[in-house]
Amino acid sequence: MSAGVLNRILALASKETAHIRRDPRTAVLALGMPVALLVVFGYGVSFDLDELRVAWVNQDRTSESRTVGWRAFSSRDLVRVEGRRTPDEAILAFRGDGVRAVVVAPPGFSRDLERDRGELQVLVDASDGSAGSQTLAKLEVSGEPRRGDDDRSHAIATEGQDGFVGGATS
Repeated sequence: MSAGVLNRILALASKETAHIRRDPRTAVLALGMPVALLVVFGYGVSFDLDELRVAWVNQDRTSESRTVGWRAFSSRDLVRVEGRRTPDEAILAFRGDGVRAVVVAPPGFSRDLERDRGELQVLVDASDGSAGSQTLAKLEVSGEPRRGDDDRSHAIATEGQDGFVGGATS
């Protein structure tokens, strides 16, 4: 660094120091505002979604599929929406009822689950990418096996087309 550049930096620093001595509020603003913004954005503003509405379609109608369904909705972040008998009815809820995802237990799910081939279909409304990815992540976490559980309800997600993200549990 040349002496001329160093002299200019020192002159600028001494000028700013003189301004801060004349008006101490400047120092408060310069140092206090970033801290206040960190507190507001760190604690006060949250972009995490909660109470996500998820439609549950149980076409298998067995105790095993009901157990897996209740386990999938054990998170406080997910709100189970009942009353859909077919996946097509549940998909219509994306538009009208504010449903963010549809979880389908197909016919024969419990039989396939006994053979370690049971799969749930998961459709996620990904028209809002952030909300879609958070919904899918919360469904994956709620489908993870808990201590003492077997491995048969582990969520596997794949990206799909037309603004939906599909997935399965096996």
